[in-house]
Amino acid sequence: MIDAEVGSATANSFVTLAEAEAYFAARLDAAPWTAADGMTKERALLMAARMLERLRWHGARAAATQALGWPRAGAPGAEGGAVPAVIKAAQCEEALAWLRPELVHRRRLRAAGVTTAEVDGAREAYARPAPDELLSSEARALLAGWVRRGGALVTDGEGA
Repeated sequence: MIDAEVGSATANSFVTLAEAEAYFAARLDAAPWTAADGMTKERALLMAARMLERLRWHGARAAATQALGWPRAGAPGAEGGAVPAVIKAAQCEEALAWLRPELVHRRRLRAAGVTTAEVDGAREAYARPAPDELLSSEARALLAGWVRRGGALVTDGEGA
């Protein structure tokens, strides 16, 4: 069950199912979302929230008791104790990626550190990915400027 109460000690999502439904109603190419049942949608949103929680956000948690990384203090554009719309959109995009089997397969390979694979030559290469590199490209693009790597904000083109 999704708990998207901002700043709650029990929150497990930045967006409600209703907010995600509204987001995807206005988005093209959302067939995997619209085809999924309610329980699958909730599970995808929860997986997406877990992925976002692995990131090093700019600023600090607004309260020590909150379960999730947002709301934040000291992050540009994050005033007022709310979760910015771009963070919610990134969670929706990440949830959509979890509903696409081909992207889940690629994510598993990347999480295992596979950077190169070759079938006939049986060539493999491995490297440890950074947490933001495991996000869908859509979520990563939305989060440019919100995530830190090595103390610096990741901007467009970095970490992509």
